[in-house]
Amino acid sequence: MAIVRIPNRIPDLAGNRLAIGYMLLAVTLFSSLPLVIERGGGGQAPFLFNAGMNAGVALGCLVFIGVLYRRLVFNSASLLVIARRAMDVKLALSVVATFNFALFAWSTRLIDVSVAAILFETWPILLILLMTRLFPGGTRYREPAPEMLLLLVLSLAGFAFVVVGQAGGFANIQTGALSALVVGVTLAVAGAVATSFTAFSFRWGTDVVHAIPPEARQGIGDHSLEMFGVLVAFFIANTVSAVLNSYAGMNTGEAMDSRTLLSAVVLGAAINGIANVAWRKANLITDNLGINALANTTPVFSLVWLFLFFQVAPERPDYLIIGAVGIITVNLLINSEAEIRFGFKALLLGLWACGAFVYLRDDVLQYLPFGDWQWPGETYFGALGLSATVFTLLRSFRVARLSTQTQDEDNRLYSLFQNLDLLARRNVIDQSVRDHILAIDYAVTPEELQNAYQQIRGCLANAVATNPSPEDLSDLAQAETQLNVIAHSRQQGIEFGELFALIIFGGITVFIGLASRPGVTGWIAFLVEMLVVLFSAVIFFLIVNVWDLHRDRAGEILEKRLYQYHAANDYAGTGVILYEGYGVAFRDAVNRRFEQTTSVVIGLLVTAAFAALLWQKWMP
Repeated sequence: MAIVRIPNRIPDLAGNRLAIGYMLLAVTLFSSLPLVIERGGGGQAPFLFNAGMNAGVALGCLVFIGVLYRRLVFNSASLLVIARRAMDVKLALSVVATFNFALFAWSTRLIDVSVAAILFETWPILLILLMTRLFPGGTRYREPAPEMLLLLVLSLAGFAFVVVGQAGGFANIQTGALSALVVGVTLAVAGAVATSFTAFSFRWGTDVVHAIPPEARQGIGDHSLEMFGVLVAFFIANTVSAVLNSYAGMNTGEAMDSRTLLSAVVLGAAINGIANVAWRKANLITDNLGINALANTTPVFSLVWLFLFFQVAPERPDYLIIGAVGIITVNLLINSEAEIRFGFKALLLGLWACGAFVYLRDDVLQYLPFGDWQWPGETYFGALGLSATVFTLLRSFRVARLSTQTQDEDNRLYSLFQNLDLLARRNVIDQSVRDHILAIDYAVTPEELQNAYQQIRGCLANAVATNPSPEDLSDLAQAETQLNVIAHSRQQGIEFGELFALIIFGGITVFIGLASRPGVTGWIAFLVEMLVVLFSAVIFFLIVNVWDLHRDRAGEILEKRLYQYHAANDYAGTGVILYEGYGVAFRDAVNRRFEQTTSVVIGLLVTAAFAALLWQKWMP
């Protein structure tokens, strides 16, 4: 009898590559839509143009469903399920999603199409947030982390830079143009929100598929069934939307010639329809939600399309670049399979914030009553170096102490797990004790730690109450001692006095670097400001990283795993028996390299963007 370990998630490399291919096709087509709408005259008749695109998408979906799902289409049971759920609120919200391009086309009347494209193409971040609410627990859609709010704030800051880039800078925003600007931005953002409502078509399609009788769906794979449900929702939503958009367009006095309307229908089927099918297919053939990060590159590709066809004309392209970098970075951090640790995200946020501040301090901040930004004399680098040295010494002391404490806690947790796991295998203690130990390893709040601690104490008390043998009783007593030591160590919390001193000197160092500069120009000024951007961002990262070293480690040290027995005889007659096991967590080398590579690439792109801006600033 052989035992083989099966990892929790077996990486399907072929499936992932195919999913990435579908997603790249969807991104390419989605990113071209702003240009298509702009060049096709969508801004002059947004509702009628959107009606034509909806009709094209609906027609394409109907052909697709008819060819691939004839058996379900002509099955009375499946049609009855669809008819019964036709008035579902999720389907109504899916109809709202199809008004997205009408809102986008409308916004291009008021703001530059490049600005509208960037704002509109931020829908993936909203989509993922909505997906996690519609598919809670036990699905491939992960819950948003607490730092999501911070990332959303940065995204809003990126929006602000995009807006002022269109207006020509903060100082050039005039009251007369402000109202049109606000309305245009609002319409573009509303289009992004509407697009995120596509998530409701996923939920509706999944509900429909689950309601179809088993005999009607026999022989059809789960992914194929879910694709059928999603496409039916997409077909119904676009059909209804085509009628509603036509009605809205005619009642608002829009006019469109037959040639333009026909082109909208064709483009809707050939571009929007294929893009939506490809994007849905990509999400259904892989469990790796990280491929949605590719969808967040659509703003970049949209700007490339618009630039190639001479549609980009912002008054301050530098502000547009800063805003675009912020928005795209936020989307990648939220949705990609990059480093999950908060310290890394803090580093990227610091790069963006410090880069924007350094670039703007001689431009926008000169209007604020802060005086001259130049540091008098030759003591700038001496003051910066002294403060940084004290900060480095304080951090080294804290990291050394915390690293020793964390290593000791991990070793004790390994020992406790091994002891209780052996007792559980001998049925001395309840099997659930292993899950509670994993909960201690995952715990990041005092409440989570206390709950896991109490659960293990309860398992120990129940085991003692069964009158175990003296040897087992001794093992239980030793395990309880180890548990108490671990819980006591982990609940010590943060030494605020030590951390306060760390923040003071780190803050002084960052303040000297950001709030002043030596009186230099040319390439030396460029080097100094790039140094300050990187220097300040790294200090910000180090402070966040050391705030809670245990929470910011690479990951959990224990995990639940799946094993299989290969047996000659078993009741099912398959020769394979599966059971759950527990043990040390092993990182998948391929996934780990991908995470680290993605992290480095994102950081380099942000740094390169600000290096280009600062070079243009000092070396025109």
